[in-house]
Amino acid sequence: MSEVMIFFFLLSAGLGALGYFITESLYLSIGVALVTLLTLFFLVLPSIKRYSSLKTKQHESYLFINSFLITLSVSQSVEKSYELATENVEKDFKDTVQAIEHLTPMQRVEYLSNYFEMPIYDMFLSVLTIYLEQGGDVLKLSQSLMEELTRIEETAMSLSKHAVNVLIQWIVLWAMSFAIMGFARFGLNSFYSYIKSSPTFLIMTCSYFLLLNVSIVIFTIKYTGVLPWKTRILKVKPPKEGTHS
Repeated sequence: MSEVMIFFFLLSAGLGALGYFITESLYLSIGVALVTLLTLFFLVLPSIKRYSSLKTKQHESYLFINSFLITLSVSQSVEKSYELATENVEKDFKDTVQAIEHLTPMQRVEYLSNYFEMPIYDMFLSVLTIYLEQGGDVLKLSQSLMEELTRIEETAMSLSKHAVNVLIQWIVLWAMSFAIMGFARFGLNSFYSYIKSSPTFLIMTCSYFLLLNVSIVIFTIKYTGVLPWKTRILKVKPPKEGTHS
C-alpha cells in the first residue's frame, strides 16, 4: 500500500498544481490539493484496502479448498489435507494458521471461515461434514462446489480486466478535459486574463475539481463494490487452548 499512498500524494499535488495553473490562485491550489488528499485517504483508500483484502482471501480460499479436497481424496486425513493446504501461504493467512495451531485439525478448518469471510467456504464445510459423517468419494460430493469455485475465480479475473479497460477510458476522458482547460488557458489568453479573477470563474473551477473528486470516489466504489464507510473488518480471536470443546 505504500506505492498507493505515494501515488495519492503525487496525484493531490498534481491536481493542486493544475488548479494553480488554471486560476493562478495559491489558496485555491492548496485547497484542491488538500481536499483531494483527504478524499483519497478517507474515502478511496479504505475501499481499496478492503477490496484488496477480500480479493486476496477469495484467491486463498480457492487454493486452500482445491488443495484440501484433492489431498483428502487421496489421504482421507483431515490433518494431512489441512497441513498441505496451508503450506507456503501469505503472511496474513500464515499468522492465522499459527494462531490456531492448538486446535484440532477439524476445528482449524472450521475456524478459517472467520478468516475467509466467504459463503463458498461455508458450502465447503457442509460438504466436508457430509463426507466425514457418511463417507463416499469426496471429489464427487464436492463437484458442484469445485465448479462454483472455478466460476468465481474466473469471474473475478474477468471483472478485473474489464475494470482496467473502464479505468483507462475514465482517465482518457478526464485527460481530455484537462487538455481543454489548458487550451482555454493559452488559446484564449486575452479572455482568460479578464475572467481569471472573476468569482464565478473561481467557483466553477472549484466545482470542476469537486466533481473530479466525486467521480474518483464513485469509480472506486463501483470498481471495488465496497462502500468506504462499511470497511471495518471484524476481528475474531481464536479460542484459547483448553477452552474449545
